[in-house]
Amino acid sequence: MEYIHNHVFFAGKNFKLEGVISSPKEESSRPGVIICHPHPAYGGDMNNNVVLGIKEPLEKEGFVILRFNFRGVNLSEGSYGEGKGEIEDVIAALSFMKIQARVDNNRLFLSGYSFGAWVGLKAALKVKDLKAVAGISPLLECLTLNF
Repeated sequence: MEYIHNHVFFAGKNFKLEGVISSPKEESSRPGVIICHPHPAYGGDMNNNVVLGIKEPLEKEGFVILRFNFRGVNLSEGSYGEGKGEIEDVIAALSFMKIQARVDNNRLFLSGYSFGAWVGLKAALKVKDLKAVAGISPLLECLTLNF
């Protein structure tokens, strides 16, 4: 399946977040998935090899995919939010996906790796629009923190 990849900026809570939205060339409604990257303090960004590894099979299945950089990473504005801010970033990414014309809002999914899995799971507790959530190697020691 042939894909179009667009570099995008979307509104975070008080600033812009950078992302790449990948869509099949076919003009039909598709399920959408957001992929969250590992911890930015350790070099995590939307181009992480595991994030790209999650993206590839989803493209074969025809998903519209948004991978994005958390606040303060590469061209995303802001600064590291100690987890709380990044949860807001995930919620902003979900809001952005919901307004994409080709995304079926009844089939929204969320995935993340490491820190991205952890903040994604925390964000999923705050929204009701997700069909499913998949976390790869979430930071279990962080689950003791209260948000």
